Amino acid sequence: MRSRQARRSGGACLVALILTSLPVASGVSVSRAADPAETYEVRIGPNVRLGTDPHPARGRDVIGMSVDPSDPKHIVQTDWEYPGQRCEYHVTFDGAKTWTRGFLTAPPGFPDPPCYIDNNHPGGRPSDGSVSFGAGGNVYSTFSVEHDGDRNSIIVVRSTDGGRTFNQSIAAIPYSTDVDYRRPKLTVVRGESPKNDIVYVTSWACGGRTIPTSIGNCSNVVFTSSRDSGRTFTEPTPVNSFTAELALASDNSQIAVASDGSIYVVYKTGGIPSASLRLAASHDQGGTWEQSTVRSSFRSQRGFIDPKLAIDQTTDALYLVYEEATGSSGSDIFLQSSTDAGGAWSAPVRVNDDETATNQIAPWVSVAKNGRIDLTWFDQRNTYPGNSLEDVYYTYSTDGGETFAANRRVTDRVGNRDVGYKPRLGVFAPVNTPIGGNRVLVAWADSRQG
Repeated sequence: MRSRQARRSGGACLVALILTSLPVASGVSVSRAADPAETYEVRIGPNVRLGTDPHPARGRDVIGMSVDPSDPKHIVQTDWEYPGQRCEYHVTFDGAKTWTRGFLTAPPGFPDPPCYIDNNHPGGRPSDGSVSFGAGGNVYSTFSVEHDGDRNSIIVVRSTDGGRTFNQSIAAIPYSTDVDYRRPKLTVVRGESPKNDIVYVTSWACGGRTIPTSIGNCSNVVFTSSRDSGRTFTEPTPVNSFTAELALASDNSQIAVASDGSIYVVYKTGGIPSASLRLAASHDQGGTWEQSTVRSSFRSQRGFIDPKLAIDQTTDALYLVYEEATGSSGSDIFLQSSTDAGGAWSAPVRVNDDETATNQIAPWVSVAKNGRIDLTWFDQRNTYPGNSLEDVYYTYSTDGGETFAANRRVTDRVGNRDVGYKPRLGVFAPVNTPIGGNRVLVAWADSRQG
């Protein structure tokens, strides 16, 4: 039975936004500096709470964020609001000074509110924080919703007024009697008109409740697409090769689309303590997929590592970030890149510059129009091993990920993952998105009372 009762605690989860300004230093070129730390003067803006919800058991996580390519002051953010079991969104048209709040809805016949998830089931969250702009006033997001108390469908919602309202929704992947769809991700290729945006969606395909609930049941990543702005979608097809050695395929990245239309998705195979990273590439709009190995073996200390993939829209270079367990305790953030459509990958480069044995987890990567790579993650270097206290950290690279600037703390106080509604349900990345060439907006879930 679903419980609508929120658990009160000493703190509360909330979403905070900061503006990271990176003005170019005088007399230094932006492109491929020998020392990226000399390229930008990084200035961290104030931490700003998003929303004014006064409830003492607030609980928000699984952040998504996107900036309008034609208007950098127009930003849409999404998150999962635990206590109300709702998928929430905020929109700003003045560069994050003021925000308007609303809730995403499912088509008729689905529960309301729609974002209930059985947390004991693998992949127990309704979304992976995807929101993307299309042509005109189109904005898209996605989440999964339980149908008839049994299986989950993947819902795609569309706004036609820039995110003020989301009044169109469709079951992009309808529920099945033997498959449970979870944790969808979405990306959009803007059409020539608001009627022909291309929408790509991926999802985990998990065993149902009649099968023992273990992560091994989430053994496929499926793909569907729409070429009419989300009005209709293709039948879902597997992205990964399902074989005995890849039976734990899951935990896929965002969808990256190259200038020639090629589609890329990275997913994890294996579990704890050993896993591998695989690349699925499609050159026919998702009709068929080619498989290759990015990294054959690395140490995984968490069940969900959520590899993140970004693409340089000018060069089509791919950038992959993930966390890896290092030593007897702790984990670090690593980046690998490919400049030949995933044919070859660079050696892993460590991103965090601390010398502690603490955890650095849940990274996010984006690429600005000028080629700068921006990375954010949760970091425990200011605390001690084995606790749930963490900060958000930031760095960047201007040489294709070969070197990184000195890490900078974004949060102005330490957060505590043991505080708030549904603590330790998961650790979801602090997202970042570039605004023009010299600003980065970062959003994360935070435990402060605010």
